[in-house]
Amino acid sequence: MAHLENMDTKSKVRAGVIGHAIGDALGVPVEFTSRSQLAHHPPRDMKGFGTHGMPAGTWSDDTSMEIALVQSLIDKGSFDYKDIMDNFCKWWYDMMSLPLLAEHLTLVAPAPEQSTISVWE
Repeated sequence: MAHLENMDTKSKVRAGVIGHAIGDALGVPVEFTSRSQLAHHPPRDMKGFGTHGMPAGTWSDDTSMEIALVQSLIDKGSFDYKDIMDNFCKWWYDMMSLPLLAEHLTLVAPAPEQSTISVWE
């Protein structure tokens, strides 16, 4: 981790978001798979159409909401709860407009996100 000492904060955040998105995309097809199955068949590359039937490289609501949060922090320079929720709502409705994702909505974005966004609005 010595190489992190030479990175500025912006680069560290960018690397963290990209690393999270990659890890999330690796994990989406095997979500809810048992540890014993994963021990025998660990994800080593991007696979599609696993647990959620999504194309290879698809990340989950976790990464989408992380991006919405980070965008708000960049735009506002601090925690602005209204802006964060507005970004979450924008993500939600943008996702709903994509036929592939809307079809799998309950798999990609579970009920807590749906109900929280409904209450916010």
